[in-house]
Amino acid sequence: MANLESKVDTLTATNSRLTAGLEESKQQVSSMQLENSDLKAVHEMRQRSTSEDLSMERETYNQSRQGLDTLNSSLQAKLEREQAVKQDMERELKLQTNIRAETESAMKLMERDLVDKENLLNASKKQLDDLKLINLEMYQKLQTAETALKHKADLVTRMEQKMQQMGGTMSQLGNRIQTLEDERRLAEETARKLSMQLAETDQTRSALETDLRMEQEQKADLMGSLSQQQDTLKNLESEISSIRNISQSYEKLRSEHAHFQKMSEEQEETLAELGSHLSEQKEKVAELQDLTNQFDPTTQQWEKDASNCKLCEKPFTIARRKHHCRHCGGTFCDPCSDNKMTLPSSPKPVRVCDTCHILLIRRYSMAK
Repeated sequence: MANLESKVDTLTATNSRLTAGLEESKQQVSSMQLENSDLKAVHEMRQRSTSEDLSMERETYNQSRQGLDTLNSSLQAKLEREQAVKQDMERELKLQTNIRAETESAMKLMERDLVDKENLLNASKKQLDDLKLINLEMYQKLQTAETALKHKADLVTRMEQKMQQMGGTMSQLGNRIQTLEDERRLAEETARKLSMQLAETDQTRSALETDLRMEQEQKADLMGSLSQQQDTLKNLESEISSIRNISQSYEKLRSEHAHFQKMSEEQEETLAELGSHLSEQKEKVAELQDLTNQFDPTTQQWEKDASNCKLCEKPFTIARRKHHCRHCGGTFCDPCSDNKMTLPSSPKPVRVCDTCHILLIRRYSMAK
């Protein structure tokens, strides 16, 4: 803009200089015309004077024939002088006419230069208007990009808050898992003790059976002790079932911990993708004038079995879903196709990718 304004200022200055030179040349031509008229008047006066002299000489020649040779020679000398003066005047007239023709040709050339410079000024004004329109469009696009960046920054802050909450829940789950592991260790120790007690009871039972065979007299006492041992066995079995329930709850908590860890990893991946998408958006705003890809929506076909985004080439997951561009038919993720515009095939605004969005804006601006 500054270069064009400086060019316009230089063109106006040269135009003023040329107009001043043209006026000066016009003044010179008028002065030369006046000089030419003065020279013509002097020439006519001299011709009149010569004619009067010739008439006087003729009268003197008629009156007296004496000194005819001297008068004739003097008159011839005068005539030669007058002819030389006349030739000089004619040469001066030719020079003046040539100078006048040259000045007229210079005037015509200067007029042509003025016309060309006026055309250049008009073209530069048109270019300035076009540049102003382009600057307005770029300013509007920058405003939309800034709003999108603000929205995405808000999303990033929300995701960071969610990540902090998830970190708190993860720390709580870690503490709970540690307590459960301590309980599991205690339960394993009790189970070991109970297994040892069971082994001891088995040994005692075998000894009691041998004692029953050998000593039938102490049958009643042994039956009472056996009933007591059975009660202890039931208690041990109930404790073992409770330990199994604790282990199952521990496995469930472990699977929940793995699920939350996967969710946190996916959230971190989405945050990284949002950061990369923000940087890509900034680069796209800076490189809007370098896009030259063109699409024809009549020849495009819908992509069906696409596993990666066509623009950022990131794989599709549960969190990153597929979306089709209604202009080119390609498969994109949500950040790369979150634009909506009206198409010739549909009057309502539909989803288009970033590349088609830029191309359609440029086409609409060219059509306007």
